[in-house]
Amino acid sequence: MKSFKHHLLTAKELDSLRVTTCPKPLAIRVDEGITRFEVGLDDLYLPHPPSNSSKQTKYELDELAKYSGSVYNPNVIELPISAVLSGLLDEHRVHLPVPSCKRMTAVLREARTACVALQSHHGRIRPRILAEHYSNTLPDTYKHHDATPSYPSTRSTQMAFLELYLGERLPKLEPHLHTLSQDTDRSLLCSALHYRSDIEASHELARYLFTALKR
Repeated sequence: MKSFKHHLLTAKELDSLRVTTCPKPLAIRVDEGITRFEVGLDDLYLPHPPSNSSKQTKYELDELAKYSGSVYNPNVIELPISAVLSGLLDEHRVHLPVPSCKRMTAVLREARTACVALQSHHGRIRPRILAEHYSNTLPDTYKHHDATPSYPSTRSTQMAFLELYLGERLPKLEPHLHTLSQDTDRSLLCSALHYRSDIEASHELARYLFTALKR
Protein backbone atom coordinates (compact mmCIF):
# COMPACT_ATOMS: atom_id res chain seq x y z
CA MET A 1 0.00 0.00 0.00
CA LYS A 2 2.83 2.37 0.85
CA SER A 3 4.51 1.66 -2.48
CA PHE A 4 1.28 2.32 -4.39
CA LYS A 5 0.70 5.60 -2.55
CA HIS A 6 4.25 6.67 -3.33
CA HIS A 7 3.60 5.96 -7.02
CA LEU A 8 0.51 8.16 -6.97
CA LEU A 9 2.43 11.00 -5.38
CA THR A 10 5.18 10.63 -7.95
CA ALA A 11 2.67 10.70 -10.81
CA LYS A 12 1.01 13.78 -9.33
CA GLU A 13 4.34 15.53 -9.04
CA LEU A 14 5.25 14.61 -12.61
CA ASP A 15 1.97 15.96 -13.94
CA SER A 16 2.48 19.25 -12.09
CA LEU A 17 5.74 19.92 -13.96
CA ARG A 18 5.20 22.61 -16.60
CA VAL A 19 6.80 25.68 -18.13
CA THR A 20 5.16 28.69 -16.52
CA THR A 21 7.17 31.56 -18.01
CA CYS A 22 7.32 32.98 -21.52
CA PRO A 23 10.41 34.88 -22.75
CA LYS A 24 9.63 38.58 -23.12
CA PRO A 25 10.12 38.73 -26.93
CA LEU A 26 7.66 35.86 -27.34
CA ALA A 27 5.21 37.39 -24.90
CA ILE A 28 5.27 40.61 -26.92
CA ARG A 29 4.57 38.63 -30.06
CA VAL A 30 1.53 37.00 -28.45
CA ASP A 31 0.29 40.43 -27.40
CA GLU A 32 0.44 41.49 -31.05
CA GLY A 33 -2.05 38.74 -31.90
CA ILE A 34 -2.79 37.35 -35.36
CA THR A 35 -4.87 39.04 -38.04
CA ARG A 36 -4.20 37.43 -41.43
CA PHE A 37 -6.07 34.26 -40.49
CA GLU A 38 -9.11 36.26 -39.36
CA VAL A 39 -9.26 34.28 -36.15
CA GLY A 40 -8.29 35.36 -32.65
CA LEU A 41 -5.83 33.70 -30.35
CA ASP A 42 -8.77 32.71 -28.16
CA ASP A 43 -10.18 30.75 -31.12
CA LEU A 44 -7.13 28.50 -31.30
CA TYR A 45 -7.58 25.02 -29.88
CA LEU A 46 -5.58 21.84 -29.56
CA PRO A 47 -6.41 18.89 -27.31
CA HIS A 48 -4.33 18.69 -24.16
CA PRO A 49 -1.02 16.85 -24.62
CA PRO A 50 -0.57 13.52 -22.84
CA SER A 51 0.14 13.95 -19.14
CA ASN A 52 3.73 13.57 -17.97
CA SER A 53 2.92 10.39 -16.06
CA SER A 54 0.92 8.74 -18.86
CA LYS A 55 1.89 5.54 -20.64
CA GLN A 56 1.82 7.41 -23.94
CA THR A 57 4.40 9.94 -22.75
CA LYS A 58 6.63 7.15 -21.46
CA TYR A 59 6.30 5.41 -24.83
CA GLU A 60 7.21 8.64 -26.62
CA LEU A 61 10.28 9.11 -24.44
CA ASP A 62 11.36 5.55 -25.20
CA GLU A 63 10.85 6.29 -28.89
CA LEU A 64 13.08 9.36 -28.67
CA ALA A 65 15.75 7.31 -26.92
CA LYS A 66 15.69 4.85 -29.85
CA TYR A 67 16.11 7.74 -32.29
CA SER A 68 19.12 8.97 -30.30
CA GLY A 69 22.27 8.80 -32.40
CA SER A 70 20.38 8.64 -35.70
CA VAL A 71 21.58 10.86 -38.50
CA TYR A 72 19.36 13.89 -39.14
CA ASN A 73 19.48 17.22 -40.96
CA PRO A 74 20.39 20.03 -38.52
CA ASN A 75 19.77 22.70 -41.17
CA VAL A 76 16.00 22.28 -40.96
CA ILE A 77 16.26 23.09 -37.25
CA GLU A 78 19.01 25.68 -37.06
CA LEU A 79 18.55 27.78 -40.21
CA PRO A 80 15.82 30.44 -40.46
CA ILE A 81 12.81 28.93 -42.15
CA SER A 82 13.15 31.49 -44.95
CA ALA A 83 16.65 30.17 -45.71
CA VAL A 84 15.46 26.55 -45.73
CA LEU A 85 12.67 27.44 -48.12
CA SER A 86 14.94 29.54 -50.35
CA GLY A 87 17.28 26.58 -50.70
CA LEU A 88 14.39 24.36 -51.81
CA LEU A 89 13.11 26.96 -54.30
CA ASP A 90 16.58 27.52 -55.74
CA GLU A 91 17.16 23.79 -56.06
CA HIS A 92 14.03 23.43 -58.18
CA ARG A 93 14.47 26.77 -59.97
CA VAL A 94 11.26 28.26 -58.65
CA HIS A 95 11.01 32.03 -58.33
CA LEU A 96 8.41 33.73 -56.15
CA PRO A 97 7.53 37.38 -56.78
CA VAL A 98 8.55 39.79 -54.00
CA PRO A 99 4.92 40.51 -52.93
CA SER A 100 4.27 36.76 -52.60
CA CYS A 101 7.39 36.35 -50.48
CA LYS A 102 6.33 39.20 -48.20
CA ARG A 103 2.85 37.72 -47.75
CA MET A 104 4.27 34.31 -47.00
CA THR A 105 6.74 35.73 -44.47
CA ALA A 106 3.96 37.60 -42.69
CA VAL A 107 1.73 34.53 -42.57
CA LEU A 108 4.54 32.34 -41.23
CA ARG A 109 5.25 34.91 -38.52
CA GLU A 110 1.62 34.78 -37.42
CA ALA A 111 1.68 30.98 -37.52
CA ARG A 112 4.57 31.15 -35.08
CA THR A 113 2.61 33.53 -32.88
CA ALA A 114 -0.26 31.04 -32.82
CA CYS A 115 2.18 28.31 -31.74
CA VAL A 116 3.66 30.47 -28.98
CA ALA A 117 0.18 31.24 -27.63
CA LEU A 118 -0.71 27.54 -27.47
CA GLN A 119 2.68 26.63 -26.03
CA SER A 120 2.18 29.15 -23.24
CA HIS A 121 -1.31 27.80 -22.59
CA HIS A 122 -0.28 24.14 -22.31
CA GLY A 123 3.17 24.67 -20.77
CA ARG A 124 4.40 21.18 -21.68
CA ILE A 125 7.95 20.56 -20.55
CA ARG A 126 10.57 19.42 -23.03
CA PRO A 127 11.42 15.70 -23.41
CA ARG A 128 14.92 16.07 -21.97
CA ILE A 129 13.62 17.50 -18.69
CA LEU A 130 11.03 14.78 -18.25
CA ALA A 131 13.44 12.04 -19.32
CA GLU A 132 15.58 12.76 -16.26
CA HIS A 133 12.65 11.78 -14.02
CA TYR A 134 12.40 8.46 -15.85
CA SER A 135 16.16 7.86 -15.56
CA ASN A 136 16.34 8.20 -19.32
CA THR A 137 19.05 9.96 -21.31
CA LEU A 138 18.35 12.03 -24.42
CA PRO A 139 20.65 14.13 -26.62
CA ASP A 140 21.35 17.59 -25.20
CA THR A 141 22.35 19.26 -28.47
CA TYR A 142 19.52 21.80 -28.28
CA LYS A 143 19.14 22.00 -24.51
CA HIS A 144 18.94 25.82 -24.71
CA HIS A 145 15.37 25.28 -25.93
CA ASP A 146 14.41 23.51 -22.70
CA ALA A 147 13.24 26.75 -21.07
CA THR A 148 10.39 27.07 -23.60
CA PRO A 149 7.27 24.88 -23.87
CA SER A 150 7.21 21.89 -26.19
CA TYR A 151 3.61 21.60 -27.44
CA PRO A 152 3.07 22.19 -30.34
CA SER A 153 6.30 22.48 -32.34
CA THR A 154 6.72 25.84 -34.04
CA ARG A 155 9.06 24.58 -36.76
CA SER A 156 6.91 21.56 -37.56
CA THR A 157 3.80 23.77 -37.74
CA GLN A 158 5.45 26.22 -40.11
CA MET A 159 6.81 23.50 -42.39
CA ALA A 160 3.48 21.66 -42.49
CA PHE A 161 1.73 24.96 -43.22
CA LEU A 162 4.16 25.70 -46.06
CA GLU A 163 3.44 22.31 -47.57
CA LEU A 164 -0.26 23.20 -47.72
CA TYR A 165 0.18 26.88 -48.59
CA LEU A 166 2.77 26.58 -51.38
CA GLY A 167 1.74 23.08 -52.43
CA GLU A 168 -1.62 24.41 -53.56
CA ARG A 169 -0.02 27.26 -55.50
CA LEU A 170 2.90 25.26 -56.89
CA PRO A 171 1.65 21.67 -57.40
CA LYS A 172 4.94 20.50 -58.94
CA LEU A 173 6.73 21.52 -55.77
CA GLU A 174 4.28 19.79 -53.41
CA PRO A 175 6.14 16.42 -53.20
CA HIS A 176 9.36 18.23 -52.31
CA LEU A 177 7.59 20.35 -49.71
CA HIS A 178 6.15 17.16 -48.22
CA THR A 179 9.62 15.61 -48.06
CA LEU A 180 10.97 18.76 -46.38
CA SER A 181 8.18 18.67 -43.80
CA GLN A 182 8.85 15.00 -43.07
CA ASP A 183 12.59 15.66 -42.82
CA THR A 184 11.89 18.43 -40.31
CA ASP A 185 9.68 16.21 -38.18
CA ARG A 186 12.23 13.41 -38.14
CA SER A 187 15.03 15.83 -37.22
CA LEU A 188 12.99 17.21 -34.33
CA LEU A 189 12.49 13.68 -33.03
CA CYS A 190 16.10 12.56 -33.53
CA SER A 191 17.36 15.62 -31.67
CA ALA A 192 14.83 15.02 -28.84
CA LEU A 193 13.46 18.53 -29.22
CA HIS A 194 9.86 17.33 -29.38
CA TYR A 195 7.60 14.41 -28.55
CA ARG A 196 5.74 12.73 -31.41
CA SER A 197 2.46 14.11 -30.04
CA ASP A 198 3.94 17.62 -30.40
CA ILE A 199 4.49 16.91 -34.08
CA GLU A 200 1.02 15.49 -34.59
CA ALA A 201 -0.53 18.53 -32.92
CA SER A 202 1.57 20.80 -35.14
CA HIS A 203 0.10 19.26 -38.27
CA GLU A 204 -3.40 19.64 -36.87
CA LEU A 205 -2.72 23.33 -36.16
CA ALA A 206 -1.23 23.86 -39.63
CA ARG A 207 -4.37 22.44 -41.25
CA TYR A 208 -6.58 24.65 -39.10
CA LEU A 209 -4.59 27.79 -39.94
CA PHE A 210 -4.53 26.97 -43.65
CA THR A 211 -8.28 26.41 -43.70
CA ALA A 212 -8.82 29.68 -41.83
CA LEU A 213 -6.60 31.56 -44.30
CA LYS A 214 -8.48 30.16 -47.30
CA ARG A 215 -11.81 31.01 -45.69
